[in-house]
Amino acid sequence: MQQLRRQLDSKLAASAVHGDLPLTEEEMADQEAQRRLLAAGVISAIKPSRRVSTGTERFTPICIQGEPLSETIIRERR
Repeated sequence: MQQLRRQLDSKLAASAVHGDLPLTEEEMADQEAQRRLLAAGVISAIKPSRRVSTGTERFTPICIQGEPLSETIIRERR
């Protein structure tokens, strides 16, 4: 099952959401580094490329009233 998981993770990382777009050199280097770490037992799974959407990337900023949050943080740190 672990071998299957590794193969599926590798396949998923090699493909993008919008078809099988080729990986960039940086992405291929990252995947190779992850494969080596997996083989050495340092990590338990290969993470997919950042191009692969996990569904958690939908960010909606929250509107707040009053001064900007950054100014509030700076003021309270003093």
